[in-house]
Amino acid sequence: LDWRRLVAERLISPEAAFEGQRAEREGLATMHEERPEDGPCHLTLGGCGCALSHLKAWRRLLDSSSRWALILEDDLVSISQDFDSELGVVLGRLPQDWLICYLGFHSPQGPEQRQLPPGAHAEGPYKMSEEGGWLAGLWCYVLSRAGAKLLLEQCTPLTCQVDCQAGIVAVEAGACYCLWPGEFLAYSKPTEVSRDTDIQTFPEEMMKK
Repeated sequence: LDWRRLVAERLISPEAAFEGQRAEREGLATMHEERPEDGPCHLTLGGCGCALSHLKAWRRLLDSSSRWALILEDDLVSISQDFDSELGVVLGRLPQDWLICYLGFHSPQGPEQRQLPPGAHAEGPYKMSEEGGWLAGLWCYVLSRAGAKLLLEQCTPLTCQVDCQAGIVAVEAGACYCLWPGEFLAYSKPTEVSRDTDIQTFPEEMMKK
């Protein structure tokens, strides 16, 4: 991937490319070790690659005859024992105008509190308040055709990491839903725990460059 080409193809904004390159030069990490949620959302080339994968999935949904799509990232470490049946229940509870529903997201609670236990059933989904902020992580979500259209229209060119921009757009649209921790249908370790990422950078990593 190349910053100039990404800008030329209107996939990211010139300002986002400038900030991403400045962070590379100055050794600025995307992650704060003690407060990951306070880290900046500037793009890395790895983050651009991740965003392009999501954009491709959104376009494929619009190009298909499907009413919705389930989108999973490759860093999931587990899924709910009754994933298929629980997903069906969640979809059945969503209103007609839903756009996106997070089946999991990064949250402060410990991993044992996040995923739906075997034999339990999700009580959600829950509608997110516009004042509630965006949810970190796009590793397990369902997206409607209307949601895909909205995100493609309002998330390009990208100005920050894709989960941040998509989350803000979805919440402000007023039809964003999620499952609460304890009901997640899948689990992905927080980046600061797994350290397995091409998207984020850490302070000690940037100091070596």
